[in-house]
Amino acid sequence: MKLVFAVAALAVVAFLPTLPAQASLLSSDPLAMAAWRGTQTFYAADDVYTLNVTADYAVYAPGQYPGTDPSVGADYVYAYEIFNTLNPASVGVTMLTVGLAPGSGAHYAGFTSGPPGQLGGAGPAQPRIGATSARWYFFINPVDYGEDSFTLRFTSPYGPRWMTASVDDGGLSADAPMPSPMPEPATLVLLSAGLASTILVRRRRAAASLV
Repeated sequence: MKLVFAVAALAVVAFLPTLPAQASLLSSDPLAMAAWRGTQTFYAADDVYTLNVTADYAVYAPGQYPGTDPSVGADYVYAYEIFNTLNPASVGVTMLTVGLAPGSGAHYAGFTSGPPGQLGGAGPAQPRIGATSARWYFFINPVDYGEDSFTLRFTSPYGPRWMTASVDDGGLSADAPMPSPMPEPATLVLLSAGLASTILVRRRRAAASLV
């Protein structure tokens, strides 16, 4: 009789629907900086479509990242993971953009399917870091409902502050604050001085061309 019940229980489990991915380790990883780990919700909708997802984030002090650190412990590591598990009607995510301050020092952009986030279901195309943002593209392999992304990360010599991040599906876009590197005051002064010098040189050239 016990064997019959055991077989029946296994049969029920086998026919249960696949559940959405569970929460990533990023939002509660004790190795991450306590004030800089958590979850943000991204929501946008129009008359036809809905974008309703979450993104876990964690910032690791130099030498604390439990995964492969391309800076070899020299930098802060910024990690993110997208979860499309809130709403079955949600469209697939095709891009994550994290805003960067001038002089952020962000580099070594990449992704991994292993720890500290759980095994991801959607891997991005090659990430890009520009002057004002870091981006991961999922146009080929969107993060559809029931999936999470790979762990997305970059490094910087600077600690975090809040910057605007956005999640897109190719039509809808939703914004929320996420951690991003904040250059030290001395670096900002140097950047401002460099910008002022460039503007001055351009004005002098423009004035000389009018003579």
